Amino acid sequence: MPKLTVLRSDTRSFQDVIKQALTSGASIVRDLTADPWRYFGTYLTFDYMAETSTPYDRYPLIMFADYNSDTRTLIGYNFHHLPIRRRLWLMHSLTGNMAALMAGWREEEKDRKQAAAVALRQIVSWKEMGQYFKACTRQYKITNVKSEFVMMQTGTDLLKEMMVVPYEKIYNGTRRELLEKSKSIYMKESKRR
Repeated sequence: MPKLTVLRSDTRSFQDVIKQALTSGASIVRDLTADPWRYFGTYLTFDYMAETSTPYDRYPLIMFADYNSDTRTLIGYNFHHLPIRRRLWLMHSLTGNMAALMAGWREEEKDRKQAAAVALRQIVSWKEMGQYFKACTRQYKITNVKSEFVMMQTGTDLLKEMMVVPYEKIYNGTRRELLEKSKSIYMKESKRR
């Protein structure tokens, strides 16, 4: 795991994370709904009050995936629903796979097919990554978001550290229950493959 160089090692509250994140280069998104696709693939955190009796994460850390303007619902991958090592592995695999594919397309025309084939072989496993994405996919009603969205840039030390600092707060249950539910989903998905 990375050393905590951006966030203090004693960080435990959402407000403390946000103060430190903004000081370290994160930015505030005032209105996500105005141009949601601008934020596709970015990492967001916010204060969320769900209307449910099942366990949920009050301060999610998500990678933005979709927005439904009809239902005013944000869809994203909440990395707090995975064990810390899986969070880091998934983030690293995703960014590494995309970089490998893009490098393959930048080669000369005659070498492009070979470079792309090499890049594809370097991909850990899209199927394996997919089982974890399925386990941490969540929907968030915009009306239940109680703070501004704070956006982190992909691949920064700040984001890696936010993956390991335990600032999530689980309501209506425990962190263990949340992780066990996610584990049952990704284990079920792995058996299907």
